[in-house]
Amino acid sequence: MRSAYPNTVLVVDDDEMIRITASMILGAGGFTVITVDHGQTAIDLFTAQQDEIVLIVLDVNMPEMDGNTCFARLREIRPDIPVVFCSGYNKGGKSADLIETGKAAFIKKPYVAEDLIATCKRAIVQTSHTQS
Repeated sequence: MRSAYPNTVLVVDDDEMIRITASMILGAGGFTVITVDHGQTAIDLFTAQQDEIVLIVLDVNMPEMDGNTCFARLREIRPDIPVVFCSGYNKGGKSADLIETGKAAFIKKPYVAEDLIATCKRAIVQTSHTQS
């Protein structure tokens, strides 16, 4: 059962500075933030804590497991979890299809604090409206 007011965001990025920056920005925006550096770690953690996590910020380009593969595995666990893809490159590939069809949001790195917070909040609201 999900708690009444969950606000935890899972940030998945292989770049430590990006994880630190995202954590600081989202923390200032009122979120509790968990960061991990690898797709499989994200899947393991999400499996254990999925009821508390309201959003996943997911790097598209990571070694070993890319963002698209991680996205698919996370959605197998919980199909309704909002995801914001992030990349230093423009939208492309499978993630572009997911973004265009409204199954995920996108933000370009480097982040602008206000944009990251707004994109995350919008993704959460859109998902909650879709489920209503």
